[in-house]
Amino acid sequence: MLPLPQEMDGVRPLEANFTADNSKTRYIMEIVIIEREAFETFMAEVSALTEKVDRLCARGTERRLKKWMDGEDVCRLLRLSPKTLQSMRDRGIVACSQVGRKFYYRSEDVVRLVSEKQEGAS
Repeated sequence: MLPLPQEMDGVRPLEANFTADNSKTRYIMEIVIIEREAFETFMAEVSALTEKVDRLCARGTERRLKKWMDGEDVCRLLRLSPKTLQSMRDRGIVACSQVGRKFYYRSEDVVRLVSEKQEGAS
């Protein structure tokens, strides 16, 4: 029997063919055998970790989406026309960010406008 090649990070070279133009090394992966119960426990832990990561990603996406409102949402909430909202934007009453041709407003700024509108109506 031939001696096994020296290991490199758990992967052993199967054979090496070197030519002047092309150098190739083929590798084989080491196979590890574990009991079914240990494998099932491992897979359950991986599934639980995957679910946690998915929940965290969804929560982060929700937070990012909740921070910004488009002009239509703001007009509906404040009961304003798009032209009035544009006028408020032009006069600096409400801050906004523009992406392409669409304007977005931070929800904190809109809440502030709502409270100011309610105080002015009282």
